[in-house]
Amino acid sequence: MKKIFTIVCALCSFFVSAQDTTNLRWVGVNEDGEFNFFKTDTSDLINYVSGYGTGQGVFMSNKDSLLYAIFDVNADGDRNLYSFNPFTGAYSLVRDLGVPYVSSADISDDGLTLYVIEGNNATLGQITSVNLTTGVETVVTTALNDPANSSYGIELNPTNNSLYVFEGSYASANRVQAIDLTTTVNTNSPMVGWSTQIHGAKWTGTGSKFIVTAGYGCDMLMTDATGNNLTSFYSTCPYNTADVEDFKMLRAENDSIIVCGTSDSTMISLIYSGTNFTWYRNGVLLPATNDTIMIATSGNYKALVEIGTTGNYMWSETIVVNVATVPVVNITQATNDTLICPSETIILTGATGGSLQWYRNGVLIPGANASTYAATLAGTYNQTKTNTSGCSDSAAVSYVIDNQLVGCPAVGIADVQGASSIRVYPNPVVTNLFIESADAIKSIVIYDIVGKEVYRAESTGKNNLSINLSDLVSGFYFVRTITDAGEKIQKIQK
Repeated sequence: MKKIFTIVCALCSFFVSAQDTTNLRWVGVNEDGEFNFFKTDTSDLINYVSGYGTGQGVFMSNKDSLLYAIFDVNADGDRNLYSFNPFTGAYSLVRDLGVPYVSSADISDDGLTLYVIEGNNATLGQITSVNLTTGVETVVTTALNDPANSSYGIELNPTNNSLYVFEGSYASANRVQAIDLTTTVNTNSPMVGWSTQIHGAKWTGTGSKFIVTAGYGCDMLMTDATGNNLTSFYSTCPYNTADVEDFKMLRAENDSIIVCGTSDSTMISLIYSGTNFTWYRNGVLLPATNDTIMIATSGNYKALVEIGTTGNYMWSETIVVNVATVPVVNITQATNDTLICPSETIILTGATGGSLQWYRNGVLIPGANASTYAATLAGTYNQTKTNTSGCSDSAAVSYVIDNQLVGCPAVGIADVQGASSIRVYPNPVVTNLFIESADAIKSIVIYDIVGKEVYRAESTGKNNLSINLSDLVSGFYFVRTITDAGEKIQKIQK
């Protein structure tokens, strides 16, 4: 792959100014099977010969960000769909369409379905969908309200899932028709501002506003927000554009990317390879010579790409990269307590601010989103913090708490720690254990004799509970009842 690069950066400004360049990423197809590129929205840059027949449509797929075009290869009405590289003219046949005399086309927002409208033949005005995976062609509608002697530009508006058909006619009134792809209901209204043929359209990305190409005469018109009223937009190109599309040149995570810390990076690559190109950050030439670059430095990145071998260049879109700070998380405990008894609570302290989440043994603890966490069980604890930039990290060293097997305070049926009257019965229990409290019960935790949790119920809000313990093996257990008034730990036998 030939690449353009300048060793001495002092030559950068000379290199750019010596070429004819454009920031407008527009490509059109015309009646001579050529691509034409636009320098601005009112002037041309260059045309590029494709080697194929009449161009009938050009569009970009959101599925793969590639450009596609329809050409009449043999000038006999048989149209083929191609994917292509706009900078080298390299083609790949996608599908030989069964629909004849395609006048205009567009692709669904997911890139899976092609919509075409016929501009000749007995089925003039018929809209057909083409499944680009299976090749199945299905008639969408023929109800275009007297299509005789008409020509069409068709474009999908993804905001309302409707195909807009701009109908030009020498014989009758011109129309704008919106076909709801969910219901196939066709709504048509007069089109104001144009009276002859139309061959293409491009959605502007706003409401129902389109750019309409008159076809083989290079007249382009802009609709208002209703899609009906057309005014002159562009009429100076010598290449008789039938359809036009704007397109992407770069593949990246997003148009604006956050890189988390100096050890993180993001990848930006050219969608189309095999061309002459250079990379820039903040307008300064980079030494990168590959069509993919890894970015770990903040800045505005874009590429300058030659169109074929014409000496004319097109700027890519700009990808904004910002390097953000990774949050620091440390977990501490005031007394460095790492052993826990069945009746004990150990307070762990982590990071503050941002979005916080505590974990035990690698499992998220529901509702544990504060800077501190009251641990009542043995386990390995960690905390994750996500800052306002969206960067996340957890503590490099987890806090490990083990069960204290000896030296724990003895607990019995009458042991109360600040709680109001709580009754636990029967004791011994066979199947169902009943718990009654004068205050609403916040949680119930049952431990076995070595302090392992065997049952938990959170935020019950009730004063009476029935717990089925039939699955527990025979032995002694501790029932910890927590209310707003305090807690009570009671020993039971199963």
